[in-house]
Amino acid sequence: MDALSLVSSLIAVFLVAFLGALAAKKLNQPILTGYLIAGLIATTIFGRFFQFSNAKVLADIGLAFLMFVVGVEFSFRRLARVKKIAVIGGIAQMVVTTLVLWPLT
Repeated sequence: MDALSLVSSLIAVFLVAFLGALAAKKLNQPILTGYLIAGLIATTIFGRFFQFSNAKVLADIGLAFLMFVVGVEFSFRRLARVKKIAVIGGIAQMVVTTLVLWPLT
């Protein structure tokens, strides 16, 4: 893996993430939404320019940042307000995923 290629890839991805967060803030949306959209843009536009090894490293870094942002914005008060929806939605997601993927095992 070429170090210069990795650094240039990181700079491009951070720039797109910054712009996505800025756009989300201007549109009064959660910053996480901006990061997700920036990730989609980065993979579709810049994906063909990244080497596969760089893409793996960038994906790992992006996942770590995403988990950090979710952890920072996590609020037990907000979770308590949507407890019923979160529990029903979580159980429904597990059931549907299991039923859809069961034939593939």
